[in-house]
Parts: sequence; C-alpha cells; structure tokens
Amino acid sequence: MLFRSTLLVIAGTLMIWTPSILSKITIPSRLEIFTHNIFERDNPYLSSFLIGTLYTIIAVPCASGIFVLVWVEMILEPLTIKFLIVLFFALGSGLPFFFMSLYVPSFNSTFMKSVNNARRKITIILGLILILVGIWLYSTDSPTTLINFN
Repeated sequence: MLFRSTLLVIAGTLMIWTPSILSKITIPSRLEIFTHNIFERDNPYLSSFLIGTLYTIIAVPCASGIFVLVWVEMILEPLTIKFLIVLFFALGSGLPFFFMSLYVPSFNSTFMKSVNNARRKITIILGLILILVGIWLYSTDSPTTLINFN
C-alpha cells in the first residue's frame, strides 16, 4: 500500500506541476509519421482496429481479474451457458465502443472543443484526486494489513 500510495501522490503531483524536461520529450519522427499516415488514410477500419488493439493492451491488466473469474465460473457449465456467458461478456465489453463509433463525429465537434478549453483545469482536478487517494491509501495502511491475509 505504501508503494501504491506514494506512486499515486507522485503521479498526481506530476499532473499538477509537470517539470519542463518532461514536456520536451518527443515521439521519434518515424513513429509520428507512421501513426499520422495510418490515422489519415481513407480506411477507417484499420484505424479502428489499431485503436481497439491499443486499448486492449492497456485494458487487459485492469480486466484480467474479471476475465479469469468468468472462465473459472463457467468451467462446469454446459456448453450453451458457456456460450451465453462469453457472448454477454463480449457484448458488455464491445457495446460501448460500438455506440462511441456511432456518435463520435457529432460528439467530437461540440463536446471535445469544450473539453480542450478546460483541459488544464481537468488535469489539475484529476491530479488532486490522485493525491487525495494516495493520502487516503497511506492513512488506511497499517502493519497488520501487511501481515494478515484474511
């Protein structure tokens, strides 16, 4: 808990006050040209596939517990129940992306402009939330929680 709370406080502090050296980090030009060419092409399916792949790489550690639980729970179930469990899991994971693909063009023009205008305020608020959660985790940490696994 101490490591997590310290990491959250550091991340929140970096969100509020970013050192100038971190702002100077740039993407290598080859990678920037490659990604620009992919997302500017007329093939929206390739762009959607790459965004989904990158999201999956990011989301797998967060959802792995649920995914393992689903697989463990359905080991002894009949084939039809297994199919329904996997189907509903896939629908629950995929429907938000489907609806976002329907509404992104209209959503992008109105909401994203206001978000861009308030980006710095949102970053400061989220940084403060990270710091508060880190302090809360640190304050709830006790030596008995490190020893007692019940």
